[in-house]
Amino acid sequence: MADKGYLEQFTRREKELETLFARPADPDTIPIVNPKALRTALEDASMRSSEPIERFLKSTCYRKLVKVNQATLRKVEDLRTDFPNFSEAIDFYLRCVSLNLRGKMQYLSAPPILLNGPPGIGKTRFADHLAKALSTEYHEICCSTVTASFILSGTSNAWSESKPGKVFEYMRIGKTANPVMLIDEVDKLRGDYRYDGFGPLYGLLEKNTAKRFIDENFGMPMDCSHILWIGTSNELTPIPEPILSRLRTIEIDPPNRAQMRQVVRSIYRAILEENHDWSRSFSDRLADEVIDRVDTLAPRTVKQFLIDAFGNAALRSKGRPDCALTTGDLFDAGPAQRPRIGFIQ
Repeated sequence: MADKGYLEQFTRREKELETLFARPADPDTIPIVNPKALRTALEDASMRSSEPIERFLKSTCYRKLVKVNQATLRKVEDLRTDFPNFSEAIDFYLRCVSLNLRGKMQYLSAPPILLNGPPGIGKTRFADHLAKALSTEYHEICCSTVTASFILSGTSNAWSESKPGKVFEYMRIGKTANPVMLIDEVDKLRGDYRYDGFGPLYGLLEKNTAKRFIDENFGMPMDCSHILWIGTSNELTPIPEPILSRLRTIEIDPPNRAQMRQVVRSIYRAILEENHDWSRSFSDRLADEVIDRVDTLAPRTVKQFLIDAFGNAALRSKGRPDCALTTGDLFDAGPAQRPRIGFIQ
């Protein structure tokens, strides 16, 4: 029985290795980890027990490079409807996609950017929707609670509680080599006397060095040079100049009153799309008088108000199949309870 168990374990291991190292038939795939180097590491007794390397056995060394086409341009252009105050960022990506279309292989590629602006105006949501428009994956790294660089590049195996960083994990579980990777609130990234919180970004934001990014826990070079980096910030002062020099900074202004009405409708549609179980009983259209009550709020606050209003409307309707939001479903939006965006006139 012991021999049979060992044989089954050996067979399973061989199948895992076959999947790991086999080059896919799809010509648009590239190795993000050198297959030969990884095989050598797996055969090395000192590396065999490495958990991050073992994790790769559940995956493959190869990732797909997403391509662009004319439809990509239309999808990016369509973002103006939901994000009217992000015109400069949309124009930037339209130029990038247009250049990608002139390439031989038409692979999606764009330099790293930084979206700087007040909190709550939709920067994170824009990055998510942009990834959808570009037909690639979206990963998010939140820096607001980070106190050291290991959130990005992992911790050494020499530590008892070592673990890989977010970049390695997202690339390991992802299917694409050129996802959108958001570094949210990068201005809040912090280090201490031992670690520079921004340290890994110096290499990750440069294509030449990103090709050989090493997560301290994984210990092997990983090709991260195709990632589309987007940073968000509320202020530029805390960000080191060498990092800013690696990013194209785009200032995002709060939406004006007219733009905010578009944003409110967009948020309403998004809530419906995200909640298929119950959204079918609600109207596709948000009444103008409801928009009038919330169009001076920050986008993030609008979503909170609308979600509460959906609940109030459901409670009010007492099980009726069709329902539409009314101003009565909104909580009191008086000055004391209505957190305004502050700069919408």
